[in-house]
Amino acid sequence: MPLAVPPALPRAAALVQQYTSLVRAGAASSPPSLRSLLRIHASAVVLGIFGDPAFATSLVNAAAAADSLPYARRVFDAAPSRDAYMWNTLLRVHARVPDSAADALALYKQMRAAGVVPDHYTYPIVLSALIAMYCQEGAVADAEKVFVESGSDGSRTVVLWTAMVAGYAQNCLFSEAIAVFGNMVSQGVLPNEITLISFLPCLHGQDWLAAGQMVHGFVVKLGYDANVPLVNALIAMYSKCGRMAMAEALFNGMTVRSLISWNTMVAMHEQYGDAIRAIKFFHRMLTEKAGFDCVTLVSVLSACAQSGALETGKWVHEFARSHGLDTDARIGNILVDMYAKCGEIADAREVFDSLRERNYLSTQHMNTVNGHLW
Repeated sequence: MPLAVPPALPRAAALVQQYTSLVRAGAASSPPSLRSLLRIHASAVVLGIFGDPAFATSLVNAAAAADSLPYARRVFDAAPSRDAYMWNTLLRVHARVPDSAADALALYKQMRAAGVVPDHYTYPIVLSALIAMYCQEGAVADAEKVFVESGSDGSRTVVLWTAMVAGYAQNCLFSEAIAVFGNMVSQGVLPNEITLISFLPCLHGQDWLAAGQMVHGFVVKLGYDANVPLVNALIAMYSKCGRMAMAEALFNGMTVRSLISWNTMVAMHEQYGDAIRAIKFFHRMLTEKAGFDCVTLVSVLSACAQSGALETGKWVHEFARSHGLDTDARIGNILVDMYAKCGEIADAREVFDSLRERNYLSTQHMNTVNGHLW
């Protein structure tokens, strides 16, 4: 018996399906392209399908994946109709963006005022935002109370577990974060990408290497190994645990790298005393047009100070000046350090006198050079 051919979708429904698939594919790319989302959005408006709730919700999700909360909010505000799923989507976006927990709670109030009935997905998101808000304010005990009252261990969603792990980590309560993460896993709740990104900074030093390797196993098992921020967090973890070769292997295996990926490698080599390799990584960054920022230059200048690479340090100073970064307090203070360690006292003094903000290190260098307190 021949297979029945499904009836053709009406043109509008087919377009919605096609464009929703395009948006989801864009959100899944690494990194998501906001420009391509804007083009799809514009085409959908022209074709008259932007008003479809499923399409608009997919755009909100994709905007969040592209780290553009303002665009996600604009899409939401422009949507002609909003169901609970769309509200939940924007709530979830706010809840997972740093310092946006209070906005998530305000959005929940707007949802109720609009007469939209929350569902069983809404409450874990709102409670996680409440936990995040308390932790951002340092009120960890209040966050713990919300977490405890949110249900039994087996009934909590990964969203709630993640909020508590992230809250502990944010307040440098690493042992507590590790305990909650272990409890979550023992309850059979699988971590998501945000859980792992929040948890990895808690692991530093040889004692926590095994836990870091366990997290790395989760990343591979759950198919998150193409997530750039998560791989960056793994690289940083291996670096802090003294596993430079593993950190570099992960970096070299990345098909897409962010500026944070590069900065982590430069900083790792500088911090472990391999100044020459740190400087080589910086040159590689420039060759591969990876970009740079003040964090990059501070690490490179610190490497120059360690190794006595005065000529390279002078070149980086001029490079910073040509890009308008020499007035940054972090760069100015490390320049004083670099020139002083390389014996260029006049240059150190010139930079020091130009600083609007002086830190302890640069002041101590000049005190030592001049033999008296400033």
